Amino acid sequence: MCSAGITAERFVGDRSKSTRITRAAPIFAGVVLFVGAVSLYDGYLVLRTGDEIRQFEKNPVGLFLIEHNHGDPIVFLIVKAIGT
Repeated sequence: MCSAGITAERFVGDRSKSTRITRAAPIFAGVVLFVGAVSLYDGYLVLRTGDEIRQFEKNPVGLFLIEHNHGDPIVFLIVKAIGT
């Protein structure tokens, strides 16, 4: 005899109740899309300004990544994207 308290019917029944979309889900999705769009635009500006990013970037870790790659901001952008 199995002493487990969860049966297949109960598991499926609990799962169907949890797939309900709450009021907070669209707000969360909107915030995530906004942060992603701002990050994408920031990356575009970094690529557009090119060598001038050294004067604009104030973060010491960002400056280290740019200098470590001999002035090329691609490593900086990759780390920034992973962090986002």
